Amino acid sequence: LQITFIDKNSNQTTISNFDLKIPNYHKKSIAISDVEFAQEISDSVPNSHFNKIDKKIIPKVQNVFGGEDQKVWFYYEIYKNRPNSSEAEVTYQIFDFLHRLIHEETEHLTLNEFLFSQIKGLGLESLEPNRYTLLIRIKEKGGDNVSLEKDFQVEWTPLYYVKNDFKLALDYLRYMANEDELKELRQAKKEEQVQKWEEFWKSKDPVPETPVNELRQEYYERIRFANRNFTT
Repeated sequence: LQITFIDKNSNQTTISNFDLKIPNYHKKSIAISDVEFAQEISDSVPNSHFNKIDKKIIPKVQNVFGGEDQKVWFYYEIYKNRPNSSEAEVTYQIFDFLHRLIHEETEHLTLNEFLFSQIKGLGLESLEPNRYTLLIRIKEKGGDNVSLEKDFQVEWTPLYYVKNDFKLALDYLRYMANEDELKELRQAKKEEQVQKWEEFWKSKDPVPETPVNELRQEYYERIRFANRNFTT
């Protein structure tokens, strides 16, 4: 595989060559593709290179989640090598860097096409900042079993601390909230804390019409940068 990079400002060109190995997807009755972690999933648009099934899927350049991410979104394909329809059990497991099972869920699929596309999202709520491995196991009834592992990372996320360490979450707000706002947040009951935190940031949203709170995103990006580069 040869990739050519062209800098449109300087007109300089760089060419890189890579060995490309195409797996044999016909060895078993079913096979699974690689996993593509997603930065954004939305409705498909005409002539987009990112269209898959009826969605536009923008891949993550790095398999790192956090910030505004609420789920680990990913896309993969199941290839069926037998003509008849079959049933399959798919298990999703997330392990931490010590290989402790953190999350598991199962779904059942009817495989009635040669190519079966899957878009899946797994919640980030229980994942603290760390390195993780996603394991997908597929068991076809009367057929073969296949599996695939893919590593990803969860970075520091403010919502995690709101749910698990509200005192620290408020401490991070000291550069944004005034004393009255902090007092109101401290008085929030446990079941109200996430809602009050969301309401606080909604009141600061510079462009409410957009789905992302740009101020909140920039604020926590700066905190992440400071923690990563200046913490001793």
